[in-house]
Amino acid sequence: LTEVMRVAQNKTNASIAKVNATLAEVSDIAMMVAQVQENSRMLHDVSPRMKRIALRLSMVEARLQGGNVSEVVEDITKRSMTDVLQDMNRALYRIMPSAI
Repeated sequence: LTEVMRVAQNKTNASIAKVNATLAEVSDIAMMVAQVQENSRMLHDVSPRMKRIALRLSMVEARLQGGNVSEVVEDITKRSMTDVLQDMNRALYRIMPSAI
């Protein structure tokens, strides 16, 4: 009977350890969700200001180009392409270490 009780106790301890590990993971996930929600809220608050700044920057660029709209469009296109290529590079970098 003692051997059976020891085996049962070992199984119970193993189950408790698994539950504790799962609870720790759930706690970590809950903290990450809270951080993502806070970051999303901040981005939502800052977004209108960033749009106004971008509009003002476009007006300044237009003045700097002497009102030449094609030059302004070319500069904005170059900047946008650079941003896209940098984002693609970051995404590729994130994928590669797991593939190696």
